[in-house]
Amino acid sequence: QPGLKRDIIAHLATGAFLTEASNIVLLGPPGTGKTHLATGLGLRATQLGHRVLFATAIDWVARLQTAHQGGRLPQELV
Repeated sequence: QPGLKRDIIAHLATGAFLTEASNIVLLGPPGTGKTHLATGLGLRATQLGHRVLFATAIDWVARLQTAHQGGRLPQELV
């Protein structure tokens, strides 16, 4: 992420967002390093003892659409 400052990345690498149960959303055009950064943060989270699941926005849209069609959207959002 070209606009992301080094100190922000260092703070994310501490894993504080995990203990706070906060989300990180990486947005931007293709080729700006979003997946690379997400992978690095995921690896760091595993080093800190957390389980990790990686999904793209397209994956989540498909999952939520399927849940909605099956009448399970409220349960999926919990």
